[in-house]
Parts: sequence; C-alpha cells; structure tokens
Amino acid sequence: MKPKDSPSKKTPDSSHCRNTENGFQTKDMDTPIILDWIGLGIVRLDRDFRVTHLNSEAADLLGKTREELTGKGISLVVPESVRDNLTNKLRSALDEGSDLSIENFFPEPVNLWLSFRCRPVGDGLIIAIQDVTEKRQAEEALQRSHSILSQAEQKAHLGAWDIEFSNLDNVNSNPLRWTEEVYRIFGYEPGSVEVTNDLFFERVHHEDRQKVSEAVAEALSDGRNYSIEHRIVRPDGSERIVLEHAEITFDEERKPLRMIGTVQDITDRKTAEEALLESEERFRTLADNISQLAWMAD
Repeated sequence: MKPKDSPSKKTPDSSHCRNTENGFQTKDMDTPIILDWIGLGIVRLDRDFRVTHLNSEAADLLGKTREELTGKGISLVVPESVRDNLTNKLRSALDEGSDLSIENFFPEPVNLWLSFRCRPVGDGLIIAIQDVTEKRQAEEALQRSHSILSQAEQKAHLGAWDIEFSNLDNVNSNPLRWTEEVYRIFGYEPGSVEVTNDLFFERVHHEDRQKVSEAVAEALSDGRNYSIEHRIVRPDGSERIVLEHAEITFDEERKPLRMIGTVQDITDRKTAEEALLESEERFRTLADNISQLAWMAD
C-alpha cells in the first residue's frame, strides 16, 4: 500500500515576511504593521530616493499627508534649505552601506528640528524621523547660559571648581574640574592643561601651601566651609592673590562626597586697598607734621 503523501509545509516567503530591528515585519510596509504608536516617523526609500512607504507619524512630522508623499522623490519632500545636505548624506549612506544620523531644521510650515536615522536595507533605505526640537532648544539654552556665565566669570574674575572624592586615602588623586575662568586666573588657556590637584598646589605660592593644605584638611575633618585667601604664581612668574570659598557635601556616614567651590582673583582689589592704606598713612603723617609745625609756630 502506497503511503499517503504527507501535506507539504509551505516555506514562508522570506521576501514577503521579515523581522528586522526597525520593526518592519512585512514586505508590504503600507500596512498597520508600521506601528504609529512608537512615536517615530518611519519612511522607506528606494535606490532613487523615492518614498515607497511611510507611516502617519512621518507624514505629520513632514507637514504633509501620506498620499502627498508616497511616490515622491526625497528632494521634493524636504525643504530646499536642507535638500542638498540631506540627499548627499543619504547617497553616502547607501553607497557605503553604513548607518547615518543627521539633524536639520525644517522651516515653516514644519518649523521643527528633525532627526533622521537612516539604515541601508535591501535596495533602499529605512529612515526613522524624530522631533528633536525640545532637545535642540535645551542645548541652545544651555549654550547661552554657558556663554553668559563665562562672560560674567571674566568680568568678576570669578571661576568655579569641584572635586569628587572617590579616594579618601589620597585626597590629591581625586579628579578636579575647573571652569574656563579658573584656567585664566591660574595663567592658562582654557583646556590647555590637564587639571589635577598637583597642578593646583604647584601654582600655590610656596609660602602659602601649608596653610592651604591645612585649611582643606580641617574642612574635610570638621565639615566646616573652606575659605582662604592665598597667593598663586602663574607659569610666567607673575603673582596673583586669590580668594577661595567651598562647601563640602557628605554622605550619611559623614564621609565627604564632593567639594564645590569658587576662586576669585582679588589682586586688583588688594592692590587698591594697599594703595588706600598707604594714602591714609601719608595723610596722617602729613596731618601730624602740620599740627607740630603749627604748635612750633605758636
């Protein structure tokens, strides 16, 4: 008896059904399988950079409908201000078979910063589009704040520094960070040297190093604020007078975690104070002499 042929199992059409990290599972990408709830715009381009598929999120981000975008070349989809840069980047990604990430500002009517993350897939590209306007605005605000702070520091000759205490056995080995103005106060161009505690003490006047070390040790052991006035010697040999203040944060076991402080160049102020004292002393001397002369004249 001839055995019945067992029903043949269909082999899935790999050209039709695929799993990828981009979240596409079917060849027909113009289906609900493109998940609108992922919060990303998804666009598929062919080798000629024509839009073959996209989800509604992508259409919304680009300020058009899916019908208006499908079948259009990318050069007709994006504004002229970003067209050349974007298409050149996409061409490089496709030719080199490499991923690409780029951010561009899309003017009216979109008026958004959009991030394009592209990956070559098959005979085209998959692009994930994300609105990064808030991120860019936060970065720009931070940059403006940094610029304002830097200008204020320069005008006041005031800089900030901090130390994180990861090694209490060797306090000087802990990383030290300076703002740009601290570099200038100590006679360096910002970022031109590696900042270490050894570098700091090297610049402290040799007659003041002991009192600075003692002030730091007392602040760490007693939890008091660090406050000291001392001299520094710049690399060019010139001396400056600085005023430092710092606070230390401790953990629950009273172990120091971080020291945040400021340093201000008060050389000009000290010079003015000394000049005023000398002037007052000369005035007193002159006044005494005048009084004596007047008495002698009587």
